[in-house]
Amino acid sequence: LLVHGSPVSYGSFTLSIPLAIIGHGHDPAAGPAPYIPGATIDAGAAGSLIEGLTFGYIQQYAPDAIIRGCKFGTFLSIFSTATGNLISGCVFINCYIDVDGSAANLEVRNNYFSHSGNDNNFKGGSATTLVHHNVFVRTYTGSPSSNRIFQASTAFSVFADNVFYTEVVAAFNPQDCPNYSFQSNLSYCTAGT
Repeated sequence: LLVHGSPVSYGSFTLSIPLAIIGHGHDPAAGPAPYIPGATIDAGAAGSLIEGLTFGYIQQYAPDAIIRGCKFGTFLSIFSTATGNLISGCVFINCYIDVDGSAANLEVRNNYFSHSGNDNNFKGGSATTLVHHNVFVRTYTGSPSSNRIFQASTAFSVFADNVFYTEVVAAFNPQDCPNYSFQSNLSYCTAGT
């Protein structure tokens, strides 16, 4: 299903069968991006492809799905039935990914996370969640207790080859997630080491 850009929202939807939904990009050079305020991808939509759209949010239940080249403004929730998913090349502006602890074989790669507010970028995770080659930018300088990249979690996830850039030292908080594994990441803070 090809979706053309429009200055008017397409409205929310629930996908319950396998389908490829392709827009012309979350930040097209000419014309408005296709905007979807919210979507629920049911387990019956296994193997679906969602590409090149701008979303408020997605609630992802489908296994073996790919979400690629999309833009998010609220959240992306990955539920326990969403096994074998790939999230790639997406842009997350002032929003987060929330991963259920039973969501197996999730790969989150080559995405850009930018947050200028007081919520987390990444919540939860599972022992088979791999988060690699992403950029996390935190420009919020307010309350240290709510200005964190990670929500405190006992979940297991691997973070490898990512870049973390923050305006305050406390925003990069791997110590709040003792079971996360951090490998070959770069972190930089403009306010200190």
